[in-house]
Amino acid sequence: MPLVLDRSSCCDVCLDAYSWASADDSNSPHAIPCGHIFCRACLASVEPTNCPLCRKAFNRDRIKKLHVDLPESDPATDLLHRVALGFYAEQEDKARLSDDLTAWLDGRPEDDVTAPLVPINPQLA
Repeated sequence: MPLVLDRSSCCDVCLDAYSWASADDSNSPHAIPCGHIFCRACLASVEPTNCPLCRKAFNRDRIKKLHVDLPESDPATDLLHRVALGFYAEQEDKARLSDDLTAWLDGRPEDDVTAPLVPINPQLA
């Protein structure tokens, strides 16, 4: 199973979002032998050298920087993530989200927006 890191992934220790720029190595995702992932700065400061999640000991020499190819951003997926988190948003952000959602729906073919409901089991209809 491949390892998946989302654009919004963050370090479980400092809760800062990972830096995907190759220049900022200290805040980029690094894996330790137990498989957990943290930023390099947090792994360098952990004493004793035990995983912050599972508490297994690790050797600092075995920390591996993850080289991640981020997928292209998909506007529909990004909008879906915003809708999923919109319940907790401020009123101003909800209004902006509503406008963005309306604009996205206006750009869709009519059949996609008003598709008829099809019964799951046609014999029950």
